[in-house]
Amino acid sequence: MDLQALRDFNLVAIHGGFGRAARATRRPKATLSRKVSELEQSLNVRLIERGSRVLRLTDEGVALHEATRGPLQDIGVYCINAARHIFAEEPIEAMAMAHRPGDDPRFSEVDASVAAMLRFPSGGLAQFIASFGTAEVDSYHVIGTLGDLTLDPGFRFETATKLRLRRDGKTIETQYPQIDHFGAQVAYFSDCITAGSPPEADGEEGLADMRALIAIERAVSTGRPQPISSPPRTRHPTLDMVRRAAPTDKRLDL
Repeated sequence: MDLQALRDFNLVAIHGGFGRAARATRRPKATLSRKVSELEQSLNVRLIERGSRVLRLTDEGVALHEATRGPLQDIGVYCINAARHIFAEEPIEAMAMAHRPGDDPRFSEVDASVAAMLRFPSGGLAQFIASFGTAEVDSYHVIGTLGDLTLDPGFRFETATKLRLRRDGKTIETQYPQIDHFGAQVAYFSDCITAGSPPEADGEEGLADMRALIAIERAVSTGRPQPISSPPRTRHPTLDMVRRAAPTDKRLDL
């Protein structure tokens, strides 16, 4: 499934139409329409009723929107993925809770915030909060036995990031250059094709994230810790996978 197409579908559903979503995101209406059509084709279902002045979701569209529109599904998956690779192992248990303010109409049908904790076999714990209702904070903090490190911004791809390492009373900051993440990903995948080697980010990688995400959803709904059963990954990101592509302000928007 194309995650960008899924995000575009949810934007259209939230804003109540292609035109409103286009104005809110400053993207062409035709692009949003095309991405939603591609999503419908990939799922082989109709998600939106065309030909009506008022946006109407089909039953399948309502079900997909309900299952994928919250902060956990949208941005929490990045936190899950980061935690899995920082510990280089799969989580075995999830605990979580959610908040939906009653006085904010934006969250009448969706959680504003989800807080979760993942437990790992080695004893490591990962905590994160994904929210649509707070000031924007985009970083992650790793605390070890001898020091700690912070990456800020931690997840955004359109800006340069800085790593701060504190150890033995000393602080070392490393400023990374701004790169084109999508161009670098294309370069990596192209190298995999040329070499005939499978990419690290394969289908099993996505399933591992989804198993943790589903366990968090169940923990929220039941109020109880939920087990996670994922086979160990044989690979995790390594330095030889790094590619750097110069940033560009040009995009092909079909």
